[in-house]
Amino acid sequence: LCLGDQLALLCLHADDAGVVLFDVDERTARLGAFAGYLATHVGMADAFFDRYPNAQAVYELLINSGMFEDECLKRLQVALVWLSDAATSAGLHFDVSERAYTAMADYRLPQVLMNEGVITITAAAQGKLSQQLLDMEIEGDIRAATIVACEELARQSGYPEVAVDRALWHASQVIIATGGMRVPAMRVATRK
Repeated sequence: LCLGDQLALLCLHADDAGVVLFDVDERTARLGAFAGYLATHVGMADAFFDRYPNAQAVYELLINSGMFEDECLKRLQVALVWLSDAATSAGLHFDVSERAYTAMADYRLPQVLMNEGVITITAAAQGKLSQQLLDMEIEGDIRAATIVACEELARQSGYPEVAVDRALWHASQVIIATGGMRVPAMRVATRK
């Protein structure tokens, strides 16, 4: 493996006991290619926020990599939120408004929303979910329902959708750790 592929395995936790990821070889290769793209286009990380001081600049950097083209923009939003968190913890300015984001529709969010009965799916979709079958139409429908549900939760609570997203992610981890997750996570087909 090249260094980029080794780092990708670490980032994916693919070598951890019990971790089963769909298409880990392709994911590893894509992360390695992305690391090369960043090395070419970003250079030294210590000047990152000087070169990319806001969400628009980072969007242009990331969208040109070809790795962030999914229709829900989940990974792009995750990257922007993480960068915002990193800048905040380092005392750096990064111009981003979390109120502009939707929920990120990660596989854990729909899982917890289905587990709690907020999102319901057909028996056929439940069967595919239980059998861990890939179905891009069902995946898209579940992701869209997750975004709509999180938008409504944000509206009712007065919190930004990103805060709802984080709360649901944390809830998923607690539910899983305590053995209360009755709904399997969906298989995700997207490579973006």
